[in-house]
Amino acid sequence: MSKKHYSRNTNIYLDPLVNIYVSRYHENYRSVLHTHDFLEINYVAEGKGYQYIDEEVVQVTSGDIYIIPVGTAHVYRPAIQANNPSLIVYNCLFPVEKLREWCESIPLPFRSEQLFSNEVRTYYRYHDSHNEAKGIFERLHSEFLQRRSGYSTLLIVHVIELLVLLYRFENDIHERWLPSNRLEPVMLYIRSNYSQSISLEQAASMAYMSPSHFHRLFKQFTGQTFMEYVQNVRIEECCMLLRTTTLKVQDIANRVGYHDMPYFHSLFKRKMGVTPRAYRSVQNHHEPEQ
Repeated sequence: MSKKHYSRNTNIYLDPLVNIYVSRYHENYRSVLHTHDFLEINYVAEGKGYQYIDEEVVQVTSGDIYIIPVGTAHVYRPAIQANNPSLIVYNCLFPVEKLREWCESIPLPFRSEQLFSNEVRTYYRYHDSHNEAKGIFERLHSEFLQRRSGYSTLLIVHVIELLVLLYRFENDIHERWLPSNRLEPVMLYIRSNYSQSISLEQAASMAYMSPSHFHRLFKQFTGQTFMEYVQNVRIEECCMLLRTTTLKVQDIANRVGYHDMPYFHSLFKRKMGVTPRAYRSVQNHHEPEQ
């Protein structure tokens, strides 16, 4: 993906009455990486795919919510290129100045600079576990399209409702997820799929984090780096197979995901202090007689 991008002009999109734009878009391969001069909130309504964002590639699925601050480059891509894209995304756009105005005129539980600043993060990601945000986006889109009397007021009301919900997601311990709640599913996946290639980027995407943030939390939670954890799970399985089967060492290495035998032998000896054959010999020697 090229890092070249262009900046879209706010005036192209925003309703002059309320300075809000809402769309429901079938993502495709024609869009290019771009930035905005307004705040953008995305909701993945249907399908799966990827978002190229801030020089990262993140897997997306229905229920994901992204807040894209001013200046963050991004573009969506469906999972497979097809004539009928399988990735549908709601977009809600408005100027940062409107957010400040709403915060000053309405007793919201936050200040405008507290929400979605690119000085804190280049993007924000949440998951709508209970379909709360989905209903708001549906109402926003309906009001924007139908433009019935009073629609401008309801657009602002629904945007503020959305902002309060996102504020809760950011601050509520259950929606924000503790590290254990976000990391344990990844650790379970590793233990069930250790024979496959598992990258840091893939694991971070499963936890809805950037790779750098995921790696930092993972080490804090487990005391190991991500790679060390994967290696230890694989070596643990190797030891079990060496103790309980007569499989060849190479077959065991292949079964847990290692195909470079010199590397496997070096890693096993570094972790266990002996070679795989020596480990098997010692374990068999110490087995109690039946």
